[in-house]
Amino acid sequence: MTTSKKLTSVRVNGRVAKINYRPASRMPDIYGQFNLDEFAIDIRKGLSPFETRDTVLHEIFHAILFSQGREYGGEVEELFVRALATGLTGVLQDNPDLANWLFIPPTTPEP
Repeated sequence: MTTSKKLTSVRVNGRVAKINYRPASRMPDIYGQFNLDEFAIDIRKGLSPFETRDTVLHEIFHAILFSQGREYGGEVEELFVRALATGLTGVLQDNPDLANWLFIPPTTPEP
């Protein structure tokens, strides 16, 4: 994905979650949210590239927990998801070869 291309959907545990980019006026107090009923992710427009990626990953973590029946809700889940999403976004940004290494095609023998 290039920095100018927006991600429009993501598969989470076999389900497709559409990603909607909403005006800040519709999301004045939050950067993103996972909609359980629609299995969709809403992201606030106008965020920096890092904030957008961090927020998308954050909401994907909520979707993963929900799809596995492990959502905890409230502050506990939010602290957990925020720490992992921001941490992983930073690690992947600082180590661009890591994502490629993690996703070596299965037909490629391991080193």
